[in-house]
Amino acid sequence: MNQSELVEKVAQATELDTRLAGQAVKAVVAAILDSLAAGEAVRVWPRHFQCSSTACTRWAESTKRRDHQNPSQQSSAVSRRQSRQGCSQSAEGCGSQEIYSVKEIGSAEVKPLRQSRPIKKARKLNRTSSDPPLGPPVPNWMPRQLPPLGVMNGRTCRVEPIDSARHGAALYAAYATDREGRLWTYLPWGPYSGAEELCIRIDAVRASGVRPEYALIDLASGKAFGQASYLNIDPAAGSIEVGGIVYAPAFQRGIAATEAMYLMMRHVFDELGYRRYA
Repeated sequence: MNQSELVEKVAQATELDTRLAGQAVKAVVAAILDSLAAGEAVRVWPRHFQCSSTACTRWAESTKRRDHQNPSQQSSAVSRRQSRQGCSQSAEGCGSQEIYSVKEIGSAEVKPLRQSRPIKKARKLNRTSSDPPLGPPVPNWMPRQLPPLGVMNGRTCRVEPIDSARHGAALYAAYATDREGRLWTYLPWGPYSGAEELCIRIDAVRASGVRPEYALIDLASGKAFGQASYLNIDPAAGSIEVGGIVYAPAFQRGIAATEAMYLMMRHVFDELGYRRYA
């Protein structure tokens, strides 16, 4: 059985999603290898199930230390007691404690000694049969269309499809007023060495078709002061996000920047009929 098959079986047996099951399998295998290399017979508590609380951490450390010092005194009674002393925060913290033991030195056979509470799917953790529905039904729902590259007009700004020839130089000049480069701290692009480099990136994004990108225009000056994009678009679910946002320093926390976000959100909800915007 390869690792992928093992992860799938763990996911089915514990009702974990595949990602969490993979983490649990990796944690168990790593702990087994460590114990075999050290010549120890120790219990393995997968990291995914270990709560970060002080009580859990102390319990795990004391258990490993006791097993290392007195390997011959391990008993089923001790194992059961230690299982009961596991994390009391299973619903909020580590979820469920699965305690494992290495059956014998040199053997990779592992068995679960106890599982206090099987983990349910995330959306069921805090719900009961008497809970109201998550939301009202949406009858006759139809997938939404992709956002067209159109113009959105406001009172202080205009949001229009970005074009390197029309907006590149103005955007570079506006961004250049950021002398410390703080605009780019949390973005995977920028700063740019010149307007030409910015224009190349604008053209690359537009050619990729990955996300509709817009220039934000200040109506008072007629110049571009920022960029924004729609991204992670899921027309079938009616879900869409806004991102790739850059404002020139002079427009940050200003009316035009705020209105630009309003225009993009209004377009999504009122004109395109999406139901989730982030």
